[in-house]
Amino acid sequence: MLFRTEKIESTDAVADIVERDFRTAAVFRKYGIEYCCAGKKSIEHASLMAGVELDQLKADLETAARKLPVLKHQNFEDWSVDFMTSYIINIHHGFLKTAMPEAETIVRDYAEHHQKKYPYMLEVAELFTLLRKEIFKQMEIEELELFPYIKQVAHAFEKGGGYGRLLVKTFHKPLKEFSSQHYTIILDLLVRIRALTENYSWPQATCTNHRLSIRLMNDIDTDISQHLFLENELLIPLITQYEEALLRG
Repeated sequence: MLFRTEKIESTDAVADIVERDFRTAAVFRKYGIEYCCAGKKSIEHASLMAGVELDQLKADLETAARKLPVLKHQNFEDWSVDFMTSYIINIHHGFLKTAMPEAETIVRDYAEHHQKKYPYMLEVAELFTLLRKEIFKQMEIEELELFPYIKQVAHAFEKGGGYGRLLVKTFHKPLKEFSSQHYTIILDLLVRIRALTENYSWPQATCTNHRLSIRLMNDIDTDISQHLFLENELLIPLITQYEEALLRG
């Protein structure tokens, strides 16, 4: 079998399944099954109460929890510009476009329902909304403006000739300024969220939704950090070198 999957048993408790793999929470939400404080019932009981076929529920849960091995060591410096921009769009942007709105809803709902016990979560929710808006704005600019220009510069550098100099002089994008501005805003928001959540930890005896909120934000933080590393440490410095070389002729 290509994917490693964890077998879901009919007697498994809903909350226990989410605790083992928080990605399964999306499946339970889709079917309207409570997985937090009322999540101690088995999935067999939960499927019956929700009017969902047990086999279908188990199949969806196993699909959500499937694991694809990924190499830990990547030679990012050896990637072509085309591959790196495609990787950023398809892997990082693709993940964030799906994960951030979902996490935003979960974090805000939890914060509003538990503001007396965990008042700091309201501020976390506000900061996360600002982060989502900033990330989405950055992704749109990258996909529509920056990455097409970056790929043109890379192609011009590889082919040589006078076209590259004209391209840079005519369509130059302020890559360093864009990178620095958005990096500063995003990093500030991440630092504040990390501080409020004590680096994505949670109190003892807290509920499943609290832990789910923290885990989702932690995963998103990791993805954004990798995303920014590829752009700010590798892609933009490389294209800046190409621009300088093309302008020199």
